[in-house]
Amino acid sequence: MFEQLKGIEKEREEKTRKNVLESILKMCDVIVKKYTKKVKHDGFEAIEGNFKTYKQVMKTLKDLPEYTEADLMSFIHAKANAENPFEQDKDTLKKAVAQGLYSGCLLDLLAIRNREKGVPTNFYFDGKNNHFHYLFHLSHEADMIMLENLQGKRICYGACNYGNKTKTFIARNIEVNALLNYVALHNLIDICILENIKGTHIHTNISIQENTGIDLMIIRNISGDGAFIHTSLEGNNTIKTLLYENSSIKNVSPSHVQNIISFEYVRKQLKGHHYNKILDLVDSFEGKTPKEKIATADKIHTIYQKNV
Repeated sequence: MFEQLKGIEKEREEKTRKNVLESILKMCDVIVKKYTKKVKHDGFEAIEGNFKTYKQVMKTLKDLPEYTEADLMSFIHAKANAENPFEQDKDTLKKAVAQGLYSGCLLDLLAIRNREKGVPTNFYFDGKNNHFHYLFHLSHEADMIMLENLQGKRICYGACNYGNKTKTFIARNIEVNALLNYVALHNLIDICILENIKGTHIHTNISIQENTGIDLMIIRNISGDGAFIHTSLEGNNTIKTLLYENSSIKNVSPSHVQNIISFEYVRKQLKGHHYNKILDLVDSFEGKTPKEKIATADKIHTIYQKNV
């Protein structure tokens, strides 16, 4: 009897999740159709201009039923592997922007709803090497974002702005054209970890005011052209401290990064420093479950907070 009840409950839950996903997918079609012609696809004007659209979309999404992080993951997988929008016509490109903006709004609405319940949003996503262009465009409400095994164009484009709540951002095993561009223009990200990233224009950024950008960035195995090309107003840093290993930092300018330190120097010369504890935790990501990786990221941020 008990097993039969469990079976009924499981069937009911599966039906609920299917209905929720269908609602999310239908709303995506509505948003893409309505806003494709309005969104911009490139540069600072895309960030500023698309934020107006972001606010309109967020108002519309209030009608969506409650959904979970698993539902959001299912949506991303359902919409993944679209054609490269940069090899198509302009309308296809702008559809990719609108869909990416919608994904950012979905993550933000989930985070806002969670916050109202007193629950943090530490979002982990394994892309299983699928493509999703403009993923989480303009998102800024989740407490932590961790992306792994993903491909795409302009991932997290313009994220972490406008009252940013995202304090930890981690990307691992990503093949990308433009990752984390135009981020934290108005706000500060505490920690950003990039590991095993292959592509072009990785974290090309502009700092437009003081105390914005990334406080601690950790990079390892970063390859590709155009990485870390920064511009800023005089006296502003886009990154306060950069820890690096096996990565090209030829574009990193001391005028944009206050401290540039190799992993080797940390290990040999700063043995008692909290950076060593953080690097040990970064080393430990491999082989862990998603839940364990989120817990590890949380430990990294806790160590950071104690030593700011």
